[in-house]
Amino acid sequence: MSASSIHFVTRPDHRYTHELFAHEMQSRFDLPVFVSDYWTLGTATLKDAIVVMCDLERFTSDTVSVVAQAEEDARCRGARVILNSPSRVKRRLELLIHLYTTGLNTFQAFPVGTPVNQLHFPVFLRKQHEHNGPRSALLYNEAAFTTALSQNTISPPDLIVEFVDCRETGIHPFHKYGAVGWCGKVLPRHLFFSDKWVVKQSTVVNEDYLSRERDYIDNNCFASEVSHVFCEAGIDYGRIDFAKNPAGGIITYEINTNPHIIDEGDLTNHARGYVTEAFLIRMAKEIGQTLTDGP
Repeated sequence: MSASSIHFVTRPDHRYTHELFAHEMQSRFDLPVFVSDYWTLGTATLKDAIVVMCDLERFTSDTVSVVAQAEEDARCRGARVILNSPSRVKRRLELLIHLYTTGLNTFQAFPVGTPVNQLHFPVFLRKQHEHNGPRSALLYNEAAFTTALSQNTISPPDLIVEFVDCRETGIHPFHKYGAVGWCGKVLPRHLFFSDKWVVKQSTVVNEDYLSRERDYIDNNCFASEVSHVFCEAGIDYGRIDFAKNPAGGIITYEINTNPHIIDEGDLTNHARGYVTEAFLIRMAKEIGQTLTDGP
């Protein structure tokens, strides 16, 4: 039996991550895709809907009950399917520890407060509940680490993360793949190259790197590995950021359950227009199939 609609649910201040995407799905593909937030979900029509719980990593232990209550309310109001049920999803630190202990990652992450003698430098600091990137430069020794801790508002359960260099060689740029997971399917989203170790966007752009990105979009060469990580994470929807491991396989940096998967720049960037268009068409196809057949 088909579902009536799809509702992405975010924190109120992060609805923008899916509003343009929902508009594209509605206007171009005539798909009933909507954006709600956890505080106003009660006004949405959820009968036979698919509800996607987003932003899970942004909730602290003091506020996570909001998500659980929203899930319960959605079920009581007739939602057909809940994606990213918080009872199954591994959050950032939990997931990184799990991926390392199962051999799927080669680097470790620790909660702030871990003894220094357990760390393998270089490391960096980051917040547990934010998506603003690292809170420090790469820290190569105990002295730099201690100084960084004193200069940042970092405390448990924030993270200490080991740095892993996935460049082909030291003269090559850093890279980061992105892929969206949707109900067990993997949709390649981007391949960025940068001269900076924190890869947010491509800062190294030429026809060779653009060609590599198009090849990734066309061939989805890491779909099997990515699908396995999503399964291990208990996540039905999100965007994974990962790198190619020079030794084989992938290195997972994180899975964002509220990814900013398209923005206005994506729609006007002609050099990468093929990448965005291919993603939107594939996502529309998967969403349409999910509405018809279920996850």
